[in-house]
Formats: sequence, C-alpha cells, structure tokens
Amino acid sequence: MVAVRDADVALFLCRDLRRHLTEHPEPDFKVADGWIAKAEWDPERNPRPKPPLWQVVFRDDGTDDVELHVGSSSIGASVLAGSKDNPDPAERLARLVKTTLKQTPRVESGNPIAAVESCLGPYAVTEASTYARQYIAVVFSVVGDPV
Repeated sequence: MVAVRDADVALFLCRDLRRHLTEHPEPDFKVADGWIAKAEWDPERNPRPKPPLWQVVFRDDGTDDVELHVGSSSIGASVLAGSKDNPDPAERLARLVKTTLKQTPRVESGNPIAAVESCLGPYAVTEASTYARQYIAVVFSVVGDPV
C-alpha cells in the first residue's frame, strides 16, 4: 500500500503568487515591497528595514480526504494593503490574488492543485490594523504526494 502525504498547499500558493507577480509585474504591488507568506509579518521574527507596503497571507484550513490521493483543501487568503481611510489598494490586490488563485489549476511539476471547487470573496474584514484587510476563501481539489 502506498502512503500519501497532503501537499503544503499554502506554501505552494505563496511561491506561485510570488512567481506570478514577478512574471507579470504590477506597479503598485512589487514583490520587493510586499510580504507573501503563511503568517503575517512580525517585526520581531522577520526583521527588515521597514514594514511591507502590502501582505498576502495564506492560511491552510486542512484537507478533507476524498480518495487515497485526492482531497479538498480549504485555504483562506488575507490581503492587507492601504489603510482604513484608503482601502482601494487592498481591494485591487485582493481582486488580483483571486484572479491568480483561479488560474492555479494547471499541469506542472510540483503543483498539487487540480481544480477550484469554490471561491468566495474578496470581502472586507473590519479589525484594528494599520492596513485595510480583504479576505478570500477557496476550496481546491488537490492531489497528495506518495511517501
């Protein structure tokens, strides 16, 4: 019997979004000015000269097994940019992130994402932060890695 390990979908999405923004530069969302990760930027854990202008944070909410090597992976994407008084950058970046997520299923080595099952958002999230926040919830069909 073959053991199958769930893919690290959030890590793949971080790398994929970085690649997309590098290959298709957006003047307002340069990779060097932002933070794309599985956790929000923390000045104590991630020293850099100044806070990022924008952030995209992917949260993996787990994978439900459908078959031996196929599952449904729930991912949350938080998009932080602009400010409460100027939420436009967060809204624009969130639409760009959603577009990128919907293009993720493709045949390529290392890509665990086979299909987009659902995609909700982006929608604004009210919180105490210097950034404006948008949230996107996505469910992907994913394939695992044989161990």
